[in-house]
Amino acid sequence: MYQVRLSIDNNKLVSNFQFLGEQVFEQGAIMIGFADPTIELITLGSHGYDVIGKPFTVTLAEDHHIIEMDGRAPWKSWTERLGMPETSKPMELMVLSPLASELPANLHEEYGSPYLVNAILPVTDGSLYATRPIPEGTKLWLTRRNENNILDSVDRMMIQILDSCQGRKPVAVFHADCVARGKVLFNRIMKDEIISRLQYPLCKDENIPWLGMYGGSELTPLGGRNEIQAYTTSLYVIVRKSKIKQEKVSLKTEMVESSRLFDSTRIGNISLKNRFICSATWLGKANHDGTCSPGLISSLLPIARSETGLLISEMAHVSANAQCAPFQMGVYDDSLLPGLKRLADFVHKAGSPAVMQLVHGGLFSIPLMYTGQEPLGPSVMVTPDGPVGREMTKEEILETVGAFKEAAVRAQKAGFDGVQIHAAHGWLLSQFLSPFFNKRNDEYGGNIENRARIVLEITKSIMEAVGEQFPVLAKINSDDFLDGGFNTDEMLEVSAMLEKSGVNAIELSGGTIAGLLSGNLDVSFSPTGRKDVYYSEAAKRFKEKIKIPLILVGGIRFFETADKLVKEGTADYISLCRPLIREPGLISRWKSGDLRKSECISDSACFQPGMDGKGVHCVHIKNG
Repeated sequence: MYQVRLSIDNNKLVSNFQFLGEQVFEQGAIMIGFADPTIELITLGSHGYDVIGKPFTVTLAEDHHIIEMDGRAPWKSWTERLGMPETSKPMELMVLSPLASELPANLHEEYGSPYLVNAILPVTDGSLYATRPIPEGTKLWLTRRNENNILDSVDRMMIQILDSCQGRKPVAVFHADCVARGKVLFNRIMKDEIISRLQYPLCKDENIPWLGMYGGSELTPLGGRNEIQAYTTSLYVIVRKSKIKQEKVSLKTEMVESSRLFDSTRIGNISLKNRFICSATWLGKANHDGTCSPGLISSLLPIARSETGLLISEMAHVSANAQCAPFQMGVYDDSLLPGLKRLADFVHKAGSPAVMQLVHGGLFSIPLMYTGQEPLGPSVMVTPDGPVGREMTKEEILETVGAFKEAAVRAQKAGFDGVQIHAAHGWLLSQFLSPFFNKRNDEYGGNIENRARIVLEITKSIMEAVGEQFPVLAKINSDDFLDGGFNTDEMLEVSAMLEKSGVNAIELSGGTIAGLLSGNLDVSFSPTGRKDVYYSEAAKRFKEKIKIPLILVGGIRFFETADKLVKEGTADYISLCRPLIREPGLISRWKSGDLRKSECISDSACFQPGMDGKGVHCVHIKNG
């Protein structure tokens, strides 16, 4: 593998120079290569330019030399189309509107664009010289710089690179950026802005060598072959090759073939290739404002690619004051839509449908996104350290109903296949359901019908906004495991209400954030000492009374256990969270007949790196 950098003489376009140590080479090129068999090069480029207007057609050409476009002198055609005189300086046209050609269709997804922006220079006779062969019949488009697309394309490139890294820490990174990205174009995009979008996802706080330069063009592989690119950002990331652990495993394919776990099914109008669902959690990988980062999106792709029937994305907070944890994904504003669209798009391309989980932190919201405001809840929470939060007014309850509805509409616009209302784990809607938290005396407190009112209002509001073809799921507790809290009997009543309201499926969980904060993990939603299948008894009672599909999560670590739960009718779907954080390819492994237990040891240590700003991940996996 090698990489070539081409640089130019301060944009005079007369000669090019290369530097190696203190030596200067005119009309030269430098190749940087390596021969270490233990390392791998991951590389990709991006541009982010828009094509505009109708294309020119190259009607006469010889190799790199464009003699005619549309039967005319190409320089004259180019300047006329832009309304500029033929005496214009070459750099003015190259900066204002460079020419792009269409890539083969099989390269569109890899490059993130159907078009490759070319470095094309004028010759004194009015013809053009291209840095790559341009055959007759090629269509060339004028392009326009688009600031948002440039940054979007960099983020898309980073998702693909991080996905290829598979959690491996880079040995070193070489960053090559076309000079036209920065000072040539009026300082609108400076290299520091782009570098920050590249370095943080790859390096975080690690001291990783970062090399690079501004220049004229880059040679970056596309479809396995080097392709010269201009007006681009390119990355060359060196990582250690993964060590593949070879183990002799007895495959039990007959058990897989006879299992109902790999039945094709539907939830609403979502088609699932099997009965395994990736349960939502907090991943701690979004940007500080809740936008989807490349790190967040890339972390979901190995799961989506590995035979997952349905992926429920990270819980997304529905309003700015509803955030549950640092670096949590948001869906509270239209400005978040580009990243959400990117997430849905990448998950779909990886092979899984995507549902967005909607949440409000309530009394356990954190004041990262707002100031001068207490957390809101159904009631003030009395603790030994004093009162927490403020009781919501009816107007604020209505605003919250509206926030959930608008969040669901955004999820639909972003291309998600459905939404899940998170009414479990001690967040706001769970707080309303639970008499432990809800001490109200109005129509939102007291009996279970009143305590469930906000959940049902949200459900109805969302369904009216998104229509019948957009599935709505719910997640509720089987039990709070708190004295005086929400219990299994009330779960059954609320589940019947949700079924009547038209919810397409219910995911059953248990425990609350209060248990987690108290240090008693076994009454939280991430227990460490409970036996397998935490909520099976509640699930059996659910299936006796409720007809809509039940998704069961919690403590399912064996294929045989999952198979039995479905076969005996205890659950319709098996939802996995921590096992897929530990082993994203678990479902694929099981489908192959390798039915060994999940490697997850359920110690919940994966969440501590999230609190430290490094994203939720299994701390027992060591990547180089």
